[in-house]
Amino acid sequence: FDHYYSDSALNEAIDILLKMNPKNILDIGGNTGRFSTNILKVNSKIKITIVDLPEQIELAKSNIKSSNLENQVDFFSANILNQKISLPKNYDIIWMSQFLDCFCEDDIVKILTKAKKSLSKNGKICIMEPIWDRQKFETSAYCIINTSPYFTALANGYSKMFNSADMTNYINKAGLNIVKQIDNIGICQSIVICK
Repeated sequence: FDHYYSDSALNEAIDILLKMNPKNILDIGGNTGRFSTNILKVNSKIKITIVDLPEQIELAKSNIKSSNLENQVDFFSANILNQKISLPKNYDIIWMSQFLDCFCEDDIVKILTKAKKSLSKNGKICIMEPIWDRQKFETSAYCIINTSPYFTALANGYSKMFNSADMTNYINKAGLNIVKQIDNIGICQSIVICK
């Protein structure tokens, strides 16, 4: 289930990111390393740093190693909510795929504010989420909206799927601006590109 929404969008998302010609990417909430593995298979010149909790980093390391990509990936084990920890700096793209929906509003703003400090001069934060009011079909929006109670009850007590107004609000509160939004990627994803 963790990859159900994102897998169908992965190839198109990679194409979108590669058009920005990044030299390096900070993958926050890199989970199993699936995104990093797939983008490196398309472009072996990119360097990636995966940020996640220690147990997720161990899983990502194992998957990256099994794909023989360990020379292109660094790992940064951290709780992103720990305000004492600074993220590595000077990245062309900061990538977050279905990551922010795991947090409450105050934490989302803190995460985006922290991530902003890791951007290179012309870097961009790229956020992929299933934004419910940007769906092609009403049934799709209904399904995504009703994923929120599942996550709230079974995950961490406050996860929810975003609408575009909430997402824009969080981004602006973090001192970022949306430069582009691309909808209908895969079965339901949007990519919001910020500076």
